[in-house]
Amino acid sequence: MTDHDMFPFDSFPDEEITDAEADAVILSTKTAALRRAFSQTYFNICSVREYSRPILHEDDDAAAYRLLEAMHCVGFNAMSVTTKVMLYRAALQVMGVDSECFPFPFTELLQNIKTIADKYSVGEYAIIYLGDRPPSRIETPGKCYCVEEIAGCGLYKNEVGLLNMFDTEAEAFEFRQSVGGEFPVLIFCDQPLSEWDVEDDGVDMVDAPYAAVEEQIEAPPENSGRFSILRYFRWLQAKS
Repeated sequence: MTDHDMFPFDSFPDEEITDAEADAVILSTKTAALRRAFSQTYFNICSVREYSRPILHEDDDAAAYRLLEAMHCVGFNAMSVTTKVMLYRAALQVMGVDSECFPFPFTELLQNIKTIADKYSVGEYAIIYLGDRPPSRIETPGKCYCVEEIAGCGLYKNEVGLLNMFDTEAEAFEFRQSVGGEFPVLIFCDQPLSEWDVEDDGVDMVDAPYAAVEEQIEAPPENSGRFSILRYFRWLQAKS
């Protein structure tokens, strides 16, 4: 192999490398490192470590870096939506990369969010009022929970603009309490509501808090999330 094979150029530019050229190469390298970190079934911090330590600002980035270290080798399937979003934010912060250069990597989660947004737009959900029971911490496949921020037309979103989706009732109600939410927790299901909201022996836990309401007010149309909001306020009025 000749020198020309290794360096197939007649000459190299004589100009000094500019800041813009250097920044572009560094950004490309960081972005590639982030892709490797999120490319497997678990989070791999090794490539992030390689490029973050020289630029890490300990005072500003300590919390973010601690989160990355804690999530090393943790499977993405074991992480809640909130954890995935926090992990993504921490990785961007530590690497000094913005979301345009490295978009949110969990495409399945983004699809699920779109599905929930579509269901919400047509009122395909149910409302949970706990009554005398504590919120469940059990995850149920095919079900997720959101908290309504604006009655009938808005769910809470996180810092990167994604819907806040929770795997259990408990997580949703704890979030609702933390933000001082005024509106109820909503449950979304993969199957049509009519297939899971009523058990053979009557009304199940999701619908149980409605029992007292139905004795005092006329029930809204079947499975109508929009009318459930009105039902909620009437129930509050009846209790006061």
